[in-house]
Amino acid sequence: MNTKMRELQRRRGARQIEIKEARGKIVKKMILDIDPESRDVFVEFEDGTAVTVNIDPAVKLWIQSQKIIGGNIVPVKEGKPIISVG
Repeated sequence: MNTKMRELQRRRGARQIEIKEARGKIVKKMILDIDPESRDVFVEFEDGTAVTVNIDPAVKLWIQSQKIIGGNIVPVKEGKPIISVG
């Protein structure tokens, strides 16, 4: 990932979460399951173990102050993200 992308993610409050149970294992199969009831990622490993990551829906918003200069919108200040799960 390039430096510009990392900086953008940092400003947007992005996080990376390591799944320690997967470290050093060989992935046999990965399934992304999306339906109205759930959102899951199922990962099966060659050693006969598996990990499921359940993803709850969320709304993320942030407020940005702006100035209008000559018909153009110019960002002035960006607030921290507000996340609502559910």
